[in-house]
Amino acid sequence: MLYSTKTPLLCKMGITIMERLNIINSLSLKKICFPTKHITGNSKFKIPCIGYVIHGSGRFLYKGAVHTAYAGDLIYIAAGTKYYSVWSGDGDDGSGEIQFYSLNYSFSSPYAYSEYRFQIVRAFPADKFHSLYAACEMCNQLRAMSVLYSLLDDVYPRLVPNNGRVCRTSISAAIEYIEEHFKESISVSTLAKLCFCSESAIYKLFSESVGVSPINYKHNMMVSHALYLISNTDVSIEEISLQSGFSSSNYFRRVFHKITGSNPNDLRKRNKKQIDQI
Repeated sequence: MLYSTKTPLLCKMGITIMERLNIINSLSLKKICFPTKHITGNSKFKIPCIGYVIHGSGRFLYKGAVHTAYAGDLIYIAAGTKYYSVWSGDGDDGSGEIQFYSLNYSFSSPYAYSEYRFQIVRAFPADKFHSLYAACEMCNQLRAMSVLYSLLDDVYPRLVPNNGRVCRTSISAAIEYIEEHFKESISVSTLAKLCFCSESAIYKLFSESVGVSPINYKHNMMVSHALYLISNTDVSIEEISLQSGFSSSNYFRRVFHKITGSNPNDLRKRNKKQIDQI
């Protein structure tokens, strides 16, 4: 009779723990290869995705800032993320093969780990990605799920939860204005008035909140729009520069190369060639 009063408590505790577990209910892992520079993005992710760079590097334009991932880096892409990326090889001119893993998975709860947003983890060990890929190739489902749980157990403790960067809400009006009017000329004084602060303060607030200056934020929005036009239309580069808000095609090329590391003409030709070969 002594054990009978404790048994229900232990069972109840076990049920409570199981109810709180975030069970993975889908898994897809691909090894993606490109022979040379390539544009990806402009798709909104419905489930989390993790990228792992094997060869080459990728520049991600996300929320007005540029983030670069190199070989050995992990890219965490939360559900709902929208971005553009330009991939380059390891050569001095960006040539060479590009190779990375793309891992998609989902939890039974759509809000599991929603506090984590887009970010890059430097120098992440590759062994579990290789093991997971091998298990998927052999269709060993139990092994694959086991490795995936172990991999995520390594990933999430390294991520930084999105508590909102300092002062972001105080410049939300300026950010929204740039995103809606990036094709137009925007003065710093206009942004400062929207945020009820001085022109010198707006630079500090942008740097603390999004990591770039107001003009760089605007340029990144302009280049993101240009990347969409390059990869989805046959509009000329000169017309793309105008439609993206640049005063001249020469200025557009300089800014585009600074942000993406690529020439818009060359990137379009290479991207089109790769699409034709698919």
